[in-house]
Amino acid sequence: MNLKADKKIEQGLTFEAFEEVLSTRYSGSNFLYVKLSEKERKSIYKFYQGDNRISSVREEIVRRLSSS
Repeated sequence: MNLKADKKIEQGLTFEAFEEVLSTRYSGSNFLYVKLSEKERKSIYKFYQGDNRISSVREEIVRRLSSS
């Protein structure tokens, strides 16, 4: 079973490349991501470096939006 939630964002991306992948491949997550401050977006990038599953990155984006 290959659910989208199991997909991973390629490892080792620069911050700019990470943002590009979000905007081109994960538009729903990107829609929420762009609402975050630049500082929070950098924190999401650091989070991705430790856990590159899109489901985890998406949950972290939602968590940060909920707490702001």
